[in-house]
Amino acid sequence: KDPSCVDYMKFSDEIESIFTVKELEKMPTAEVCQFVPPEEVDLNQLSPEEDQILQKCMHRIAERVRIRRIQLFPLFEDYDRVHIGSVTNSQFRRVLSELELGGLVSDLE
Repeated sequence: KDPSCVDYMKFSDEIESIFTVKELEKMPTAEVCQFVPPEEVDLNQLSPEEDQILQKCMHRIAERVRIRRIQLFPLFEDYDRVHIGSVTNSQFRRVLSELELGGLVSDLE
């Protein structure tokens, strides 16, 4: 994919997966298991320092989303005019700012 874009669908799904199962409303009798990170996490090529920065950032965002019950997907979808599931880096930052999450993420993160 284009490195100047952010796959917001994957980002939204990743944040939401910590709290719930995707489309759980369509499966009311489904048994929900505790969140387990996917195996691909082990394939990450980040340094330990970079990984620590990323994890802290994602946890800050996830906690704010949980507390304020923010819906991430709709606003990202507004910026994705051609419905390809990604937005530019600047659009990603704009969405975070509009959701009042921008202050949780530094330029490094």
